[in-house]
Amino acid sequence: MDPRPPPARPRPWPLLVPLALIAALVGLLIWGPARPAWLGGADGPRFGDFALQSAAGPVRLSDHAGKVVIVYFGYASCPDVCPTTLQTVQGALKRLPPEDRARIAGLFISVDPERDTLARLAEYAAFFDPKIVGVTGTEAEVRAVAEDWGVDFAKVPQPESALGYAVDHSGLLFLVGPDGEMAKALPHGLPVEVLLAELRDVLAKAPPAKG
Repeated sequence: MDPRPPPARPRPWPLLVPLALIAALVGLLIWGPARPAWLGGADGPRFGDFALQSAAGPVRLSDHAGKVVIVYFGYASCPDVCPTTLQTVQGALKRLPPEDRARIAGLFISVDPERDTLARLAEYAAFFDPKIVGVTGTEAEVRAVAEDWGVDFAKVPQPESALGYAVDHSGLLFLVGPDGEMAKALPHGLPVEVLLAELRDVLAKAPPAKG
């Protein structure tokens, strides 16, 4: 009887990994990239037009037809996510040439109409870039727009804070194409260079600015 242990049999998983990658690539070529569930279906966001108020009067998304529109839901008292995102937008816009900046508009939709007056929103949004317009409405109006866009927000009591409450909200940054259709929904935390590339990609599909 041979006292030596039998030779180890090769495990099949190293061979299965490249096969799985090949299968995924073939699937991508045939069916295309997976569509996020929240972007499609009868119950998904509609990304429709809306009418809200700014310090200068009513604002509709459709007022900016033919331009690329940056849309972000947040609030002026937000301690971190909102200013970080708007600073990224600021940095990307500064790197665009004037002819491209002329083809972009920005809307900052406040989900805290209780505290965000129109005057405060105007000052807050313009601090980051004059192209960004702060808008809001009644809580019912803002919630209707947010639901239409698949955005969640809710008050979170903070009795230990002087503000009294914070507002938890989705951090997506939306880029609407010149045709009024959703072009991109970008996650929070993108570097300026990535947002700049995304803006250029949408701008490449937009018609030149008139005048």
